[in-house]
Amino acid sequence: MKFMKFSKILAVGIAIALPNLLHAQANCAAPNTGLTPFVDLQTGTYMGYQAGMYPGGSNELTGPHLKSGKTIAKGIKPLDGDGNVNFGDGVVLVAGFGPSVPGHIYGKVVEHIRTPSLNYDLNPCLDAINLCVGGKDIGYATNDSTLVDYWELLVQKVYDVGYTPEQVQIGWMYFNAKGLTVPPVFPDKALETMELDIQFINKAKEYFPNLKIVYWSARHFGGYADTDIVEYYSLAEPTSYQNNWTVKWLVESQINMTDPRLQYKGANPKSPYILWGPNFWCDGDIRRLWDDKKYVCELSFDADDGYHLSDQQDSKDGLDILDVMYYGEVGKQFAKNSPTWESCIPWLDTLAEGLRLKPEVFGDFKISPNPGHDEFYISLPTEEVPAYITIYNELGIVVDEFLHEENFSTEVLIDMSGKPTGMYFAKVMMENKITTLRFIRH
Repeated sequence: MKFMKFSKILAVGIAIALPNLLHAQANCAAPNTGLTPFVDLQTGTYMGYQAGMYPGGSNELTGPHLKSGKTIAKGIKPLDGDGNVNFGDGVVLVAGFGPSVPGHIYGKVVEHIRTPSLNYDLNPCLDAINLCVGGKDIGYATNDSTLVDYWELLVQKVYDVGYTPEQVQIGWMYFNAKGLTVPPVFPDKALETMELDIQFINKAKEYFPNLKIVYWSARHFGGYADTDIVEYYSLAEPTSYQNNWTVKWLVESQINMTDPRLQYKGANPKSPYILWGPNFWCDGDIRRLWDDKKYVCELSFDADDGYHLSDQQDSKDGLDILDVMYYGEVGKQFAKNSPTWESCIPWLDTLAEGLRLKPEVFGDFKISPNPGHDEFYISLPTEEVPAYITIYNELGIVVDEFLHEENFSTEVLIDMSGKPTGMYFAKVMMENKITTLRFIRH
């Protein structure tokens, strides 16, 4: 049986289609901006507008909004696929939303939640899912011509890992608006982005009806971004700095109940409850006073473009997200283990048990044996077109990928020799349509 590595084909395609990106590099020589970090500014102002994550220039959530959040969080229970409370076959599912930068960070959140740690005694019903989509900004997610495709893709990603949209209860979000070709005007662009954020949160509530709590973070420092990339002005400074006010005003609008679209109480809420996630913006490698945090270009950012983060920094920021949930007054109600969760059956046991009952079948596709050991076979509906096959582990990490050529066979061998035991996903792309099959290696 002959195979061609799909990664080689993909690499050639990228080199042909995107020559400019091959020469992109971080602008590490860029000076610091001199701007005071948002969390340090607090009651101070930027261009006449007060900072602070919450009203009054405070970085601490207090008062009625905190009380409401704790009440909602205490009501979180594991839900089964139909959205019913079920401690034996349910999950408290935490989803990440946004484009590529938050997608890389949230991939680490999934790993952290699924990896035992002495630092966290997590609710055994808690699981995470990465719904970020690279290259798709807040404008794409809310534009009438693209929003249906975007949200249906997110829903399919939920089904692909064995869950349903009804099980998503918690979210973390991080967005920017692309398309800037000149520096933005403040506060106009920040307010325009906030409007799109509201539209996004309404769509999120529509597609994920049990979404109850959302943490929202603003952008990282953009001063190291490559000046030659197309989206430079959408990522650079002071655009990223000003994104802090977009999130601030969004949260404050819900707290002050100034926009009915952010109503989260009552019988028919339009929005989940919103609060700040971790705040990332630092003036480059200058430590901020609030928490001593800084970002060093050569260590914290991807050398290829200066706005994606390094793998190490993704992991650190992923822990910041988990910390906000685990130690925060709102999040600890659902994230920490407690007697409330003693009847929970861990999410992995629930999913794995379901897969042991029958081979995984999706339309005209099937993978067998399931469970199996070293060799699995995917049955394709036809041999007339090539099949691009990617194998992921349960953390979403690619463990194999290849091209199965047309006119060869409808049976495709998946060799899992030497791979760890556990759940895997085979994504099969034929004629630009993707089918995902789950299987277990024991």
